[in-house]
Amino acid sequence: LYGDPNSLDSENDWVRRLQRVSQKHRQEHLQAMSAVRPVYPEQDWRAGAEATLALMRQGVERIHSGIILWEETTETPLAGRPDVLIKQPGTSIFGDWYYTPLEIKYSRRPKREYQTILAYQVSILDAIQKTAIEDAWLLLRDRGYYRVAVRKWLPQVNRLIQSCLTSLEQSQAPEVFIARHPCDTCRWYSSCHAVATASRHLSLVPGITPKRYQHLKTLNLATLESLATANPDVIAPLW
Repeated sequence: LYGDPNSLDSENDWVRRLQRVSQKHRQEHLQAMSAVRPVYPEQDWRAGAEATLALMRQGVERIHSGIILWEETTETPLAGRPDVLIKQPGTSIFGDWYYTPLEIKYSRRPKREYQTILAYQVSILDAIQKTAIEDAWLLLRDRGYYRVAVRKWLPQVNRLIQSCLTSLEQSQAPEVFIARHPCDTCRWYSSCHAVATASRHLSLVPGITPKRYQHLKTLNLATLESLATANPDVIAPLW
């Protein structure tokens, strides 16, 4: 939103390779599922949401690359693009069925961010379908299907949504924070790193995680100088 596109790093060869194998993994599973893809103009999210909703009303068993969109309760529409929407028996505005999301990931682990994404998608689907979905799914490399109990993630998702909307409404970029992952695969890395270096940001210090950084700020230890002169007994509990 705030960055200069000319400041983007060149694409990383390793990231390109990972994207290729991830896409191949995803396509292989989609073909095996015989899922239906809604037809809509590229980048037209409202048309995509309408086409997806039409398939949901028809009761199609599996829908891939559909758009889910909710814009009745917030000024900013909430949208998602689940890899697959799977029809399940139950009650919704459609009848005796509803849809739950599935994400196909080229990973052996059900990472926290994957489960958070599913919970975000469920929050939108609950609003659209008038449901309270309990489970969503990850399809992982080697491990197969992994059930995610999404409702425990919803409070965190709601906080993340509000935080994101607040950042988008600000007139300037939010505070930069350099993390090993996913920053090291992001094309804005050099630009953000330059900002962090100029301000001597604590995120450049090994071991300073976002959570530790927040704790340090509550202790008024938000600068390199204050951290260097801090009482070790005060900061030891953070490690």
